Amino acid sequence: MKLRTKASLIASFCAVPFIGIAATYWHLENQKGFMGYGYWLGDQIFNLGAPMTLLFDFYIRKTGPLKPGDDWWATPVMCFLFVFQWIIWAQLIVWIRQRRLRQGQAS
Repeated sequence: MKLRTKASLIASFCAVPFIGIAATYWHLENQKGFMGYGYWLGDQIFNLGAPMTLLFDFYIRKTGPLKPGDDWWATPVMCFLFVFQWIIWAQLIVWIRQRRLRQGQAS
């Protein structure tokens, strides 16, 4: 399958606001009055990048909950997986659309 640059760019730009909000929630976990909800709220947004982010979230839950010092590695990994999954979904949508157009022309 050929990589569609336009679809990848659109998916990346659409994912950025979600990443900003979810990463902010993760970082707010360390603030007073927000304890216990930051990771949960961030995870709910990052779950829109399923299944890759769900696999990473499953790994985090198996190894133990994140600690305040884990933000330096966990946030970039989750953000990368989120964007990468959105690019995969965008490529799949373009591929399905092109395939249906070809089937319509062949008839």
